[in-house]
Amino acid sequence: MERIVCNFRNRSIEMYNVNCKRWLHNAIAMVFFIGFIFSMSCALPACSQEIRMEGDAHNSTFPPIKRVVYDTAMVAVYYEMKYKQDSTIDNYTTAQTVLLWGEKYRLFADYYSILKDSLIDDAAAKNKSAFAVFGEGQALTNHIKYKQRVLTNNSTGLCKVRYEVAMNQYEYEETQPAIKWTLQHQDSTLNGIACSKASCRYRGRNYEAWYAKDVALPLGPYRFGGLPGLIMQLYDTHRQFVFTLNALDTNPKVNNLVYLAVEDNLESGPRNKIMDTVDKGLRHEFNLLLAYPAGLKGSMPDFTNSSDESPYNPIELE
Repeated sequence: MERIVCNFRNRSIEMYNVNCKRWLHNAIAMVFFIGFIFSMSCALPACSQEIRMEGDAHNSTFPPIKRVVYDTAMVAVYYEMKYKQDSTIDNYTTAQTVLLWGEKYRLFADYYSILKDSLIDDAAAKNKSAFAVFGEGQALTNHIKYKQRVLTNNSTGLCKVRYEVAMNQYEYEETQPAIKWTLQHQDSTLNGIACSKASCRYRGRNYEAWYAKDVALPLGPYRFGGLPGLIMQLYDTHRQFVFTLNALDTNPKVNNLVYLAVEDNLESGPRNKIMDTVDKGLRHEFNLLLAYPAGLKGSMPDFTNSSDESPYNPIELE
């Protein structure tokens, strides 16, 4: 299957090259990148003994990412994600995502966000200043197009779903809803690999998936999985969200931690409340970045009378 290789800090890494869009949004992100990397929290949420804390280096001039590490990935599955931010026009945003699958936990995230955290940790270990890695860090920031992370307990199905909105983090927990797949009597070939078709309905959208029976991994992008083979491609029937596998690493040695960062600007709550806040925030994210460049403190402002609204097309409609 086709893989694209780039060189990152003298390491050869397989990934998909994506284009930078929303340049004005990225310009604002550039201004506050340094502030962001120095805003790591010292608070650690309660966690079980099998989970460890990393990044507690008090004497570094450049703080590492403080995180809760849940697992180490045995497999890394890379998906190109194409989605329409505005469902009314035929224009896609492209993100490079990765599924890190460990024995006990799995994480779905933007691959460039993983690389940026790695850059910060490397700079901290080498005692570099923020200015020394500003250019490289901003280049990675520009490529981050999927600002959500989904951490799932493989045994219980409990998920932590986290969104980044205008420098703030929002999170809810829920048990992964069961996905009822219908196996179709259709076959095809993707990148030279024999695939079979399945379909399902998930939270307001109908999906079709092509999975490889010869790759015995019941994995897939986002929150999809459970088929008798690795999902090679998945899309909703309106093609507003399209995931295509573009790399597979069955023994990842670097960037293989299944983790969530410890955030001081994290708001947690029930799913309906958090999703309502995220919806409002993403529709008015540009104004939030201008008004609250260091992150919003307190409740989401009332945008009822605001006419300046950006299109927002959530993957989950229900």
